[in-house]
Amino acid sequence: MMEYLYLGWFVLGILLLIIEIATVNFFSLWFSIGAFFAGVLALFNVGNVWQVVGFAVVSTLLVVFTRPIAKKIMGKSPKDIYIDDLVGKKGRVIEDVNMDINKGLVKLDEGETWRAQPFNETEVIVKGKEIVVKKHSGNFIFVEEINKEGE
Repeated sequence: MMEYLYLGWFVLGILLLIIEIATVNFFSLWFSIGAFFAGVLALFNVGNVWQVVGFAVVSTLLVVFTRPIAKKIMGKSPKDIYIDDLVGKKGRVIEDVNMDINKGLVKLDEGETWRAQPFNETEVIVKGKEIVVKKHSGNFIFVEEINKEGE
């Protein structure tokens, strides 16, 4: 049975690689490479303890020395880039936006619905008004009415 131990390492490496592809966080990748390294050691009948040591050492070295480089290359996460792109988007109020009662929903032109608060804290934006996103914070976007009466 020990002669097939390399298959376990390779399966672990493939599973970690699949997790990496699904999450794109450049973390599971290093452990995947470590598992493949341990699998190669197993192919050459290196002892179990040395396989685990090889896995741990290779994975740790890769995390410590290459993760900072990978983070620089990746830059901002896709989620952060998307959130930053919300500023300036337009939409329509579907539930009055009122800071005093902490309520408000808007539907952006792209079709997404967001919890909203008025950019100007004293302003109440009523249902049906067109808005523009001024900033975001957590799960809220802060909006301002477009084409205010008298402007």
